[in-house]
Amino acid sequence: MTLPADARQISLWGYAFGARAGDILRLDIFAPDGAFLHRKTYRIPRNIAALTRITALRRPGLSWPPGRYSGQVTLLRQNRLISQQITTLTLTP
Repeated sequence: MTLPADARQISLWGYAFGARAGDILRLDIFAPDGAFLHRKTYRIPRNIAALTRITALRRPGLSWPPGRYSGQVTLLRQNRLISQQITTLTLTP
């Protein structure tokens, strides 16, 4: 996906199946140079067959630095990796 660098925000959503009480769903956003920008962590309160969670990071001024941003969605159970997905977004000048 490609967006202009003056986009208001970057949003990342995660979709998980079979989450259990106590699982952690973590949404991370990274800059084009790999620097960590944002994290939202959700603790799952009960067993859930399917769930969606979202996070967003607002534009840090007039525009984003152009480049390829990445989002990482991670599902953890008792600190063990259950599932992980990485997606990318390119912001153009």
